Amino acid sequence: MTISPRFFSVILFISIFLGTCNFASAEAKTTKTKVEENLKSEKIVIRITDEGLVYLNDKEVALNFLAEKIIELQQTIATDSPDAYTATIIVMEGASQELIDKVKKQIKKTKINIINLQKKREIAQETSVISETKIAVYDSLVRSWKSMPENERNLKAKDLNLVEFIYNNMSFEQRINAEKLPDFLPFVTETVFQKDITKQLLDKWSFSNNYQIVIDDVKVKNDTLKTISPVLFKRYYETKLENDALPEFQINLYTKSYYRQD
Repeated sequence: MTISPRFFSVILFISIFLGTCNFASAEAKTTKTKVEENLKSEKIVIRITDEGLVYLNDKEVALNFLAEKIIELQQTIATDSPDAYTATIIVMEGASQELIDKVKKQIKKTKINIINLQKKREIAQETSVISETKIAVYDSLVRSWKSMPENERNLKAKDLNLVEFIYNNMSFEQRINAEKLPDFLPFVTETVFQKDITKQLLDKWSFSNNYQIVIDDVKVKNDTLKTISPVLFKRYYETKLENDALPEFQINLYTKSYYRQD
């Protein structure tokens, strides 16, 4: 029996068509998965610069359109996620109070009900030593603790120490994007602040490799303290780092312009 060339052409066309459909379907699924992952990780972060500019998730936004852009962003976040109703405002030192108030008025036009206000100074900082893998472990542990009923919470000391260590060594940006710590964790509720900050203390911390320095939630080099007056700071607290090498302690300093006690 002789098979005509036309028959082969039809078979070839069908094969190509089915292959294209399968590829398109797989590509669509991959794209959908990536989009869903992006939506899950989205957060609302507003930055106000000392030059009078406003940024929403690193994109410059005209003040009059801020509420509209926030609402658009909220629609991309799962409605059952607290991130859809929480906004972090990063205020750079030098930003006017008038602009901050105008930003807050724009936020009131949205469904945002939690505002996390952070004041930040421009200080040369080191790159964070915390990897994305460790942050993923941190997020997983904190998320599981939050979901536990209060009467079933049995937090292992090893896990608590790990989460505390990772949190204390995160960069400012990493803390914004990571899971927020619940109030029931011991190292969150039992933080003891000290107010007596002297030049002698700053010298002690700056010349010793036994201390890791964090100013306004940003890790800096110890030498930074040599050029800063103690009157700049409002308070500090000290934490023990969970490792066998130096530095052994972390000093968490907060400037008067950054830290506000309501």
